[in-house]
Amino acid sequence: MALGFTAMMRIFSEGSKPQIEQRLEDLLRNLENVNTRGEYEARHRGLCVGFTREIQTAGKKMKNGGVRPGQPASYGQGAKVLDIAIKVYVYHCPQPNAEIARRIEPLCSGHSYHETS
Repeated sequence: MALGFTAMMRIFSEGSKPQIEQRLEDLLRNLENVNTRGEYEARHRGLCVGFTREIQTAGKKMKNGGVRPGQPASYGQGAKVLDIAIKVYVYHCPQPNAEIARRIEPLCSGHSYHETS
C-alpha cells in the first residue's frame, strides 16, 4: 500500500514494481530490528544502491516521435520511493506496531539523500 503513495511507479520500466515491492518488504519486515540511526542508514543505503543496480527507468516518448531509452534508476529515485513508503508505513499507519513505530520514527528522519560511498 505504501508503494502506491509514491506516485513514482510510472517513471520505472514495466515489470519493476514486483522488484521494488520485494526490496521494500525486505526492509520493512526487518524494521523492528533496527535500533540506531546508523543501522537505519545502512539499510537505507543498501536499498538505494540496489535500486541503481537493478531498477531501470521507463523509456520516454519524445515530441519529435523518437524514444529516449530507459536508464538505471538514480540513488535519489530509490531514496524517494523508500522515504515515502517509510513515512506511510511508520508515521501514518504505525507499523509494524505503535511501540516500534514510535522508536523507529526518529531514526528515519533527517538522513542523507545522497550516496556517501
